[in-house]
Amino acid sequence: MTVPAEFANRLRKVRAVMGAQDCAAMLVDHGELLAWLTGYTVSETMYRAALVPREGAPCFVLRALDEGPCRASVWFDDVVGYADDVDPHAVIAAEMTARGFANARIGVDFASYGFTVATLTRLHRFLSSASFVDLGPVSDTLRDS
Repeated sequence: MTVPAEFANRLRKVRAVMGAQDCAAMLVDHGELLAWLTGYTVSETMYRAALVPREGAPCFVLRALDEGPCRASVWFDDVVGYADDVDPHAVIAAEMTARGFANARIGVDFASYGFTVATLTRLHRFLSSASFVDLGPVSDTLRDS
């Protein structure tokens, strides 16, 4: 995977934070951090997030309606769209499981506007063996550094 120069340093910063907390991946759902890291964001009419592994390309999961614009904007190929009548958290959990993160330490910014108590509860329901680790306010601090 070739990461465009604009995003390579950003990805390194995210992975450094993940590594410091021994997280296998990070779930990014804060709109500003999504845009900064992937090149795309969309309003939160339905839950959407990017899964960033410590190695390899990220995956963006969002409603199918937004899949085309997302594919046209991000620098990686792995974009998963889901239908409006599907539980977004179930789709994200399934994608995390498919990528080997069902039992992993997953970094999250608990202060992210998207990462609500309901989101954490739903993800725990589908990924009972995963650990969700608060990486602190990285959604705001990483973009400033």
